[in-house]
Amino acid sequence: MCASAAVAAESVLATRFLSFGYLAPPTSGSQTFELDPISGAVTEGAGDGCHFGGAQAGEYLVKGTPFANISVSVSIGHFPSAGVSESVVIGTSGSNTIETSLDAQGEATVQVGGTLTVSSGAGSGQLETVLTVVVLFN
Repeated sequence: MCASAAVAAESVLATRFLSFGYLAPPTSGSQTFELDPISGAVTEGAGDGCHFGGAQAGEYLVKGTPFANISVSVSIGHFPSAGVSESVVIGTSGSNTIETSLDAQGEATVQVGGTLTVSSGAGSGQLETVLTVVVLFN
């Protein structure tokens, strides 16, 4: 006996790219800047560094077979500037990995935020890195 199931095309589409916006490093020590994955607001940690706007949480649309169970993980590459460390989270999970399922239309939205720790010696100018979203269809 052989069983088969039709599987819809599986894809991940960036509907909004993650950006921490414009930051000024602290004059001494280090400071955190936390990007809320839902609202896109940035919260400045203790220090005299500043956030000047332009931030947005990342949003990724996963498409596949309706009601499919999926595992989603995100990771962020290192910024090319010394003095910056980074981490990412999915939604309100507090983690960079979640287990969920697609809806009746075969879709799920994944919202991504994170935290930058910026030291006083961090380079200035526009810094870019790669955000990787991996979806496993179970």
